[in-house]
Amino acid sequence: MNVHIRLLKNTKTDLEGNLRLDCSLSGIRFRKYLGIKVKSKNWNKNKERLTSSASNAFNVNKRLDIITKKVIDIYYELQNDEVPISISVLNEKFDEQIKGKSNKVSFFDFAYQYVENSKSIKNEGTCQGYLYTIKSLKEFEKYSRRRIDWNTFDHKFYTTYEKFQYTIKGNSQNLFGRRIIDIKAILNNAFLLGINKYTMYKLFKVKKISVKREYLNDDELEKLRSLDLSKNKRLEKVRDIFLVCSLTGVRFSDFKNLKLENIELGENGRLIKYFAKKTQKHITTLCTDVTLNILKKYNFNLPSISNQKMNLNIKVVCELAGINNNVIVNTYKCGKPIQFQKKKYQLISSHTARRSFTTNLVKKGISNFSVMTATGHKKESTFLKYVQSVDNEIIDNIYKSLNRMAN
Repeated sequence: MNVHIRLLKNTKTDLEGNLRLDCSLSGIRFRKYLGIKVKSKNWNKNKERLTSSASNAFNVNKRLDIITKKVIDIYYELQNDEVPISISVLNEKFDEQIKGKSNKVSFFDFAYQYVENSKSIKNEGTCQGYLYTIKSLKEFEKYSRRRIDWNTFDHKFYTTYEKFQYTIKGNSQNLFGRRIIDIKAILNNAFLLGINKYTMYKLFKVKKISVKREYLNDDELEKLRSLDLSKNKRLEKVRDIFLVCSLTGVRFSDFKNLKLENIELGENGRLIKYFAKKTQKHITTLCTDVTLNILKKYNFNLPSISNQKMNLNIKVVCELAGINNNVIVNTYKCGKPIQFQKKKYQLISSHTARRSFTTNLVKKGISNFSVMTATGHKKESTFLKYVQSVDNEIIDNIYKSLNRMAN
């Protein structure tokens, strides 16, 4: 590493010139004019400082000392953070730390603001997931002792963060994939806004493995419906919301949209028409007697509850309803297949309701097109995730039907 201050003149006869910073850092030559003019006669070429005879020698030399030290500090900071040294990185750091020109927003400041901005257009679960990912990155920053900023997200980050997720946190491959999706969403938004200029993150691969998800069949839903929870209003509300979502296919993020004005009388019965927050589309679904009675019970204003509390309490409700048969779970952890046993109620979440609606209709022989219309699914691949618990024969029929639709 070499750091020099040189006097540059337009011609040899000029009486004054501009000072330029000349550096050689890890094989990268970096030059930057400092905006300081000095007289040639007052410049000591060997010491690279003004001579004491210059009236402004003290202030200029002090400034040059600060610049030299800052450049060395920048170099070691980049080395410590394992950031590849380049002209663009050095320019950015120089302007930020020496010229004081930085309008830079840190990654974490932007990430938290991104979550706030997303709350009006994305569901609660998605926004909560972003916060979990940000928290995970904070933990990784502490673990790796590498400060996280926009230039962090390269191949080395990906491999070390993956190892951290598997070996330190013990997370599954799908959860690691979810974290990468969230990170890319934040970085993409910053890139579009001109805040993030680094693009290595676009090469990050999302690792996701299809695993079987549980659903509740008609008999199990009836157990929930007939369960007496009159002495526990909290659990009663959780059960009622879950049943409405199970009988309409409405996402948890949209159940509050089911008002009296959303219900219409169609040719073959009552319909619910609502605007889906996630897809920003109008959807028409069914309104059974059970659904209508639950909505009436709450005067067409279902109670509010967070997704986190819903997921916690619906497990309690299902256990009370006797949905406790043993289930073999096949999944992946640390990139390796594992198998373990759980009680079914332990695997139930708010999203199980929508999956139950889809799967039960398909098992009854309702056309996949009709089910996709009621749920708002547009992609075949997404729709089929909801019917993976159905017999292979039914799945084959769905594929055939979808293929006929495509032709």
